[in-house]
Amino acid sequence: MLRGGGSADAMYVVAPMRLDAATSGLIALATRREFAAHFSALLRGKTAEAAGGEGHAPYTIRKLYRCLVCVAADAAPDRLRGPFRPAADLARLCGPPLVHHLDPSPYPPRVFHADPAAGRQECRLRVLHVSAAVPHGPALAAALWGAAGPPDGCAAVAEVHLELLTGRTHQIRGQLSAAGHALVGDALYGGAPEGHSGTLALQCWALAFTDAEGRWRTHR
Repeated sequence: MLRGGGSADAMYVVAPMRLDAATSGLIALATRREFAAHFSALLRGKTAEAAGGEGHAPYTIRKLYRCLVCVAADAAPDRLRGPFRPAADLARLCGPPLVHHLDPSPYPPRVFHADPAAGRQECRLRVLHVSAAVPHGPALAAALWGAAGPPDGCAAVAEVHLELLTGRTHQIRGQLSAAGHALVGDALYGGAPEGHSGTLALQCWALAFTDAEGRWRTHR
């Protein structure tokens, strides 16, 4: 929060949402306390609705992301694929929401499980689009990972568009890694060699929400 000038309210700027470190893209900034409270309530409500499953009111906020993910070679035997799944598996991501269950420990890397258990938080995202996989030659690999090169087993990359349905720390990174397609550049979750410190190939590219007057706002 920033304040300045002659009175306490002369300047008010607060971010009611956040992006993970090394993630790029849109972020909301509030210059009024009323909007900050409204936007924060939308985020909390969406997570509660998504985790509650069917029967809840339609979402009143949408956060859309696009990213590059690691893909194994289709012809590679399982022992050479490492943590990644082949391009033929990408279509599996589209359709119903991808659901995992997050361990309560706050320490990274966060652990995402397929099955629920006591204390685990439900995480949901919906994959909207998956591009064809593109093999990375030396030039593309250097642009994406630098001198370290790609992680073992990553033979290609694909672009994924998704909607975040719940808001958990490292959710997109952890869920896609658990699904076999870690984010390009993400050393913490297997998408880059250990020690890589570059930017994640992850961008928040659209925000849409109802304002306090009930009007639908879209920003890209």
